[in-house]
Amino acid sequence: MKGFRCQLRRFLRRDNGVSAIEFALVAPILLMLLAAVVDFGALIYVRSQLETAMSTATGYALAHGQEVTAQTAPGLTLSVARILAGQAGDASSVNISINGGPRTSGAAGGLQQSGTAALAGLCYCPSPANGAISWGNARSCGSACPAGGSAGKYMTLTAMAPYTPLFFSYGLSDGGQIVVTATAALQ
Repeated sequence: MKGFRCQLRRFLRRDNGVSAIEFALVAPILLMLLAAVVDFGALIYVRSQLETAMSTATGYALAHGQEVTAQTAPGLTLSVARILAGQAGDASSVNISINGGPRTSGAAGGLQQSGTAALAGLCYCPSPANGAISWGNARSCGSACPAGGSAGKYMTLTAMAPYTPLFFSYGLSDGGQIVVTATAALQ
């Protein structure tokens, strides 16, 4: 019996393989953290790509939209959509509209135009309403808006890219999409 106790004590004092056991316990946690960091980094990269494309397209719209009319609006929305879709990536889709009228939407490979071009020649006082823009009634350009500011011509830009996160959306994606929007006062 005494020999068995000695052997048991010696066995329990041995520390061979402790490092392997510790690594086996810690490795899954470290791998999960690494995966979360890579996932978050990819999400930030896609969003940053969309925001950079949005900035470039908005700059073009502001530079070329000063004298937008019903006749020039479809060409302007098409040019801005090409810039935005081209820089946002192949999987992205865009939607460009002036005063809620002439619209260009789609992806880099296939943009379609729709809407009423005549609305681009009018001025509005847009206001947010339930996550969308309420254009209200047409006003004379430069007149005061009820909520402040002045009536003008506005372009709305939206870019979307698919992204399915591994873990969480981190509040940056919604329903498998990263969406970036902007509204630019053209006049």
